[in-house]
Amino acid sequence: MKDAAMACATITGCTNGTDGGPVHASAKTAFMQHIEQIEGFLAERWPGIIATNVQNSSRTIRHALHAMKARKWGRTKRAASAHGLITSPNNAAHVTTKRGRVGLGKTVPDQAGNVGATSSGHVLAPMSKQQIPDTVKAFDIGKEGVKRGALPDAQVTKELVTVKQRRALCAAFVFDEAAHLTGTALPVDGGWTAH
Repeated sequence: MKDAAMACATITGCTNGTDGGPVHASAKTAFMQHIEQIEGFLAERWPGIIATNVQNSSRTIRHALHAMKARKWGRTKRAASAHGLITSPNNAAHVTTKRGRVGLGKTVPDQAGNVGATSSGHVLAPMSKQQIPDTVKAFDIGKEGVKRGALPDAQVTKELVTVKQRRALCAAFVFDEAAHLTGTALPVDGGWTAH
């Protein structure tokens, strides 16, 4: 969610019972990205990217955490992408804010226990699906060519991570068996961050 007030109201509504019941797990996956060389990156873009990618993660945790502590159970999870662990060209804001999400995921367990981040490789998410037709048109290549071209050489599987695959890993965070999987970033990246 880009709107901080909406994110906070959603969590607050759940924790006080007006919107469905207590929050057992909080996941933050929304993000903004702008690819540009650092010298051409407009300063005006930073506040929105920081708010969406980092500050709203902190806000949703803050609003969910007190109820989780009271129940002595809860999970928070941040989607950090592979850029939370490594870098790539022309991605200053994305890399900076995704590392902020990983840092948040390492800090909160000191206060609250189970927190983690998943660091996905390129995911076939709605944003990626929107970009594929434009890229096909701009470079006169097929959809498969776009998918292959979008993947870094280090993503050795040469396949986009599916939303279903990422969702399954996120779901695993909520089981008691994953209680000690905390304060860390789990790469789901086809081997990208192993290089």
